[in-house]
Amino acid sequence: MGTAEVAAGSEQELERFRVITKDITDHRAAVEDAVETGNSLLTQATGDDVHVIQERLGILEDRYANISSTANGRQQRLQQALPLARKFKDATEKLSDWLDKVEADMGTAEVAAGSEQEQEIFREYKKQVDGHKHLVANMNEAGAKVMELSPGEGTRSVEHKIANINQRYDSVIAAVQHRLEVIQAHCADIKDTTNREDQHAHIEPLQTQVDTSGLMADLEAVNDRWNSLASKVSEWEAKMETLSEWLSDTEELVTNQRPPSSQLKIIEAQLQEQKLLKRLVDDKKPTVDSLKQEAKQLSSIADPGDRRNIQQQLTDLFQRWDALTINTADRKQKLEDILEAAKDFKDAFDPLVEWVEATERKLSSQQPITTDPAKMEADTTEHQVITKDITDHRAAVEDAVETGKSLLTQATGDDVHVIQERLDILEDRYANISSTANGRQQRLQQALPLARKFKDATEKLSDWLDKVEADMATAEDAAMSEQEQEIFREYKKQVDEHKHLVANMNEAGAKVMELSPGEGARSVEHKIANINQRYDSVIAALSGKNEDSLNVSAEQEEEGLPQTQAQQLQEVIAQLRREVEDLRRLPELPRKLEDMSQDEMRTYVGILVRNVLRRPFKWKEEEKPPFWPCDIPFSSRRPSGNTTNWSDKMRIVIKAAFTYYDQKPVITRGMNN
Repeated sequence: MGTAEVAAGSEQELERFRVITKDITDHRAAVEDAVETGNSLLTQATGDDVHVIQERLGILEDRYANISSTANGRQQRLQQALPLARKFKDATEKLSDWLDKVEADMGTAEVAAGSEQEQEIFREYKKQVDGHKHLVANMNEAGAKVMELSPGEGTRSVEHKIANINQRYDSVIAAVQHRLEVIQAHCADIKDTTNREDQHAHIEPLQTQVDTSGLMADLEAVNDRWNSLASKVSEWEAKMETLSEWLSDTEELVTNQRPPSSQLKIIEAQLQEQKLLKRLVDDKKPTVDSLKQEAKQLSSIADPGDRRNIQQQLTDLFQRWDALTINTADRKQKLEDILEAAKDFKDAFDPLVEWVEATERKLSSQQPITTDPAKMEADTTEHQVITKDITDHRAAVEDAVETGKSLLTQATGDDVHVIQERLDILEDRYANISSTANGRQQRLQQALPLARKFKDATEKLSDWLDKVEADMATAEDAAMSEQEQEIFREYKKQVDEHKHLVANMNEAGAKVMELSPGEGARSVEHKIANINQRYDSVIAALSGKNEDSLNVSAEQEEEGLPQTQAQQLQEVIAQLRREVEDLRRLPELPRKLEDMSQDEMRTYVGILVRNVLRRPFKWKEEEKPPFWPCDIPFSSRRPSGNTTNWSDKMRIVIKAAFTYYDQKPVITRGMNN
């Protein structure tokens, strides 16, 4: 992907994330409504339901906060990246066009070597090199930021483009500088030759008049030494000027370097760039050492003024040289240290994120808790494997967080926020899957014994009801014999004996439905309703048989049965009536109705409705019992928007129940029913 594609891609990605961010913002109200609804439900929930609802609300808010933070962070980075991508594209295109032209011109230049024309051409190249420094700095700065903000395939393209243009730019600098040094040295040699020829031309006429051969020889020797020294000093100063310019350029490059990143791809690019810079510095060391040696030789034969000038230039040069070499070596070492820490973090973090995502998918794809004990046991075993896997990864999460914190100590700028955000998200997601898995594990552990208890109760009740219903269906409707009365008394006894199974079924079934919502809960509810209805029908049938027995007793008395037998039969019938009435009796009140608090009445009304319906219920309108007044909403709590005194309404409901069933309230010390 080229730089144009990077800029265009950034604009498209920014527009896409604006749409996503708007969608997330638009759902804020829906999330708040869901949380508000959940909080309202919490006020009516009891037991484990409170924990389950709070957990689900917490997970919803955490996940919404995470996607909001991620989307906003992504949009901010895209907004930062777009102008940088444009700046990078502008710099690389201008540099590439200029380098193409310079490289082509240098390859086809046809001028005399060492001529003034060639020197002028390469001075112009040197001027252009300096004029393009700001574009190189813009490219390196914008490119590094683009790679930080836009990792992936585009980063590799940007990295390659930066390395290519930097290499071409450095090659042009080196070629121009080298050629200028050669041209300057050549021009200096030509100048020295011309000076010597002029001096000889001036002295030659005198030789025709005076014999100055010895003097001329001495003069020529002195002149040669002077010229040689001057040439060497001039050449040394030219080399020093060239080195000083190179130092200035390199110092500017070092000053404009970005702080070390903490993102692996960018660190690798920065380290590669730093290695190249250090190699360039190391390649200059022979030149520096050579200049130092030449300076010592020149100082030994130069006059005091020149000697001081040479020594001062050497001192300034080596102060700058030492600072540059130390800086490049230190930055290279720091980048290598950060690279190692970034690799450790990536190796620890990336596999863990993949595992978290896979575990989240597993948990979200799990079916609701079943009501079948055998399937529940299998689900428990399977879920224990997931829970153990999550627990086993605790150390890996801690290692990744520790590695990330180690990298944080070396990070700078925005990298600190990015790394901290990634660590926080990882810990939040791990905490969520741990909480979700542990919550399901606890619900499975709670549901399994309840499901077994429910299954045992329903199977026993169903078998017993099948037998009783079959026997009662074949019994004669006429007056019962003593044997039949004995059989039905036995049934009454069995009804009492099966009360605890009905209670077990209702209690365990209600809890199983709480822990196992969905199709399984509807199946349990249907089974409870069916068995309760059959159980009540058996009670009603037995009650009817008892009424028939009254008539039998009266007839037997009229027919002259012995008084003792008639009395015994009447006592049995009375006992049966009392026991049947006990089954129909409404729950006792904890205190006088006028003295009960609203919370006490709310609790009592729930027990009252369940006692009448003889099954769990969910305050649905279709479940409303026959005694409930039509003008009062079927609820234990005052509906939203209703301003009536709810305590008064609850008292009316309780009184209506006792009136409907023609009973009087019984007060006890506690609500044991």
